[in-house]
Amino acid sequence: MSGRDKLEAKARRNPGSLRIEEVVRLAEDAGFDVTRTTRGHFGLAHQRLTYTVGLAEPHGSGESFVKSVYVRKLLNAIDELRGDASAEE
Repeated sequence: MSGRDKLEAKARRNPGSLRIEEVVRLAEDAGFDVTRTTRGHFGLAHQRLTYTVGLAEPHGSGESFVKSVYVRKLLNAIDELRGDASAEE
């Protein structure tokens, strides 16, 4: 099992346990273009998707993990891309 697979498995088991660097790495490994839209916010775009997945960096005292809703949205987009890839084959 590669590091990419382990990171995705960790995200699927507990989406609230990922730091911003891990979420960005997961997105980049899946082929997303990661752009910083505003201070503390990112846009994750993929050429085969018609929408952009938003991502907010954790802020405030004691917050170091990305909220699980953002991770779930990214995982749903990755699943959608994989479904498209299997349909093309």
